[in-house]
Amino acid sequence: MPLKRKILYIPGFDPRSASFYKKTVFQAFPEIKQGVALNTKNGFVSESENLVVDYEVLSWHQEVKAYWAGGLQGNVNNVFSIFKEFVFRGAWGRMRKLSKRDSIQKYFSVYFFSIWIALNVFASTYFINDLITEQAWLFFAIATSILVVVNVLLYRLFDKIHMFWISRIIHFFSIYSHQQVPLVMQKEAEFKVRLLALLDAQEAGEFDEVVLVAHSVGTVLCMNMLADLMDDPRTKNLKVVTLGHCVTAVSVIKSSGWFNEKLKRFKNRQFEWIDVTAGKDAVNFYKISPGYHADIKPDLTLSANFHEVFEAEFYKKLKWDFYRIHFLYLEKPHAADASQFNYQKLLFDAGLFKRLSVKKNVV
Repeated sequence: MPLKRKILYIPGFDPRSASFYKKTVFQAFPEIKQGVALNTKNGFVSESENLVVDYEVLSWHQEVKAYWAGGLQGNVNNVFSIFKEFVFRGAWGRMRKLSKRDSIQKYFSVYFFSIWIALNVFASTYFINDLITEQAWLFFAIATSILVVVNVLLYRLFDKIHMFWISRIIHFFSIYSHQQVPLVMQKEAEFKVRLLALLDAQEAGEFDEVVLVAHSVGTVLCMNMLADLMDDPRTKNLKVVTLGHCVTAVSVIKSSGWFNEKLKRFKNRQFEWIDVTAGKDAVNFYKISPGYHADIKPDLTLSANFHEVFEAEFYKKLKWDFYRIHFLYLEKPHAADASQFNYQKLLFDAGLFKRLSVKKNVV
């Protein structure tokens, strides 16, 4: 009898639907599509000799759209949110206490925007001063036009390298910490109901394993909802996998006291928790505890080893593509056996969690 593995996947802060994430699995692993016995909008069931994978996306894309700030005005507001929360209210300093490396790496968008603002202030001051002293109206008009063109080009450059994608995420961290996202928290409640129903189904023998996988900002929702289930005995057989977690970025915000208190409950968890991060992922927190002053640790902390599981030439081309690197967790590796955990093993390896099963850390 093949092992029956139920996978619930929570994506990150992305306005794209569940069907998009289902398609990404098919595109990355075309061989799994060959064994599809059932195909739905939110997932699929794929059968092989040793493993049956029932894959379901817990989408929150409609809620993302409600808090998604785009366009010029939205992006400017997001930039302001970064400075307000992470510079003026001290989140950057609290991050530095946890990890100097991450305090430098994670908020590189602040450096870009600071230089951008400084250049505009300098140029504007220079041009206005020249206008006042020499009445050089023609020069001022030409210089202003050049400044506008330069700003448009810089805006497009920042958009191309996904700088505004990062600022949207940081803005979401801010409003989440202030509990200003009622639609998202309502969705978390729905996810909990769905998870508990599947754990009941597992106890009834419908599944051998129930695996909750969360990626990127989805790990924030995952941790918050699981914190409410620590005393539920049905979670004892649950497997939790967090990929490229961003939880620390929420926990360092001044208004996240409520969130950090909930994270402390993870010390009493009954389920197994595996955390997978990558040193080259500019968005995740590499081997850093998700909780600020919560002192919680996963049962296993693993490196994604992107530099080993993907071919050197392929990986070299992604050196500055922060967006693509952050999604490599979900792609098919060239050398799957070079890491303890990757998505190929999740989808095809029936013995994965049996091998990774460890005695829970005392935290």
